[in-house]
Amino acid sequence: MKEIKTVAVMGSGAVGSYFIWGLSEKLGENFWVIADGERRERYERDGIYINDKRFPLHLRTPKEAKGVDLLLIAMKYDALLYSLEEIKEIADDHTIVMTLLNGVDSEAIVGCPVGAFAVSEHMANLRWRLRDEVCRVAAALGIDISELSEIEKAKCPSLPSSKYSTLQDLETGRHTEIEMFAGTLIRIGKQYHVAMPFCEFAYETIKALEEKNDGLYSEWSELLK
Repeated sequence: MKEIKTVAVMGSGAVGSYFIWGLSEKLGENFWVIADGERRERYERDGIYINDKRFPLHLRTPKEAKGVDLLLIAMKYDALLYSLEEIKEIADDHTIVMTLLNGVDSEAIVGCPVGAFAVSEHMANLRWRLRDEVCRVAAALGIDISELSEIEKAKCPSLPSSKYSTLQDLETGRHTEIEMFAGTLIRIGKQYHVAMPFCEFAYETIKALEEKNDGLYSEWSELLK
């Protein structure tokens, strides 16, 4: 495999910002954020703030990033379909394209920010039970992810009040990516006969919250008044 010297990221939300935080200083001018038009102008002017620290960005349009060694796709699933042409413009025969999944965000179930994991034994237990189910599905596919990665061990510092994207989506009335992530995981688990009670609970609960945001229960709420 060719040595990876240049890395670009598409998307600078919760997931993209994590990689901006981790790679900006390590790679310097060889780490690019893909942006064009008004977004590029805003980033050139303001940079991006992560945990109250301003990160200046090395920006590239899709055309300027052509042939990058590693392309990280960090936008939401519904935006991915609209970005396929840009991805094709960036990638060439040697480019590694890696999509970054948010996974199952357990804090969305109870509406808690990131800091809840540090103070609540129950929240932490729920988080690790979900991770264990993901590991068991991966093992059924012949993939061992049971050992903590160096990134997990590093424990990227987050403000206690920070909220992951699933919770942000629910609070703003948007649909989440739970179907793509937990829904897909559950289907694979059933295929390989892996019991996933915690993941299934998270999936059903978040889908119910989406229905609530869609107004499905509004008629019943009026009757109870």
